[in-house]
Amino acid sequence: MFRTLGDAGLLGLPFGEDVGGGGQPYEVYLQVVEELAARWASVALGVSVHTLACFPIDRFGTDAQRRDLLPDMVGGQLLGAYCLSEAHAGSDPAAMRAAAKASEGGWQANGEKAWVTHGGHADFYSTFLRTPDDGERAISCFHLTPDLAGFSPPGPRRRWG
Repeated sequence: MFRTLGDAGLLGLPFGEDVGGGGQPYEVYLQVVEELAARWASVALGVSVHTLACFPIDRFGTDAQRRDLLPDMVGGQLLGAYCLSEAHAGSDPAAMRAAAKASEGGWQANGEKAWVTHGGHADFYSTFLRTPDDGERAISCFHLTPDLAGFSPPGPRRRWG
């Protein structure tokens, strides 16, 4: 489904044409999501989560990340998940416990996320973690992929019976 939406240009509407997006105002993207929701709410939610997952690379990624990752993200070749919530904190970033600290050659993350839409199916996870800063209040976004050592993507979760 997401490859079809990507091929139709619907996953890239709010992103720049330079990365394969539609270059449309966010209001146009929201109108499309609203139309999708009127007919198939779960697909509209999935599109919304995927767009949220692409946003950090689009706005804050390096030129190389934008060039190398965004075309496949907005084209539907890579499916994204957005990881903010934690079981004890919901979506309250101030209560997050999952954290990352700098280590030799990169970062080391510890913690768990909950209610990850596309979990277990996503090709990348935009994951928000506490990072050391003045007063331990900083939060950073990390682009994680399922092939990272020690990373265990959450699988689908049954809510009822």
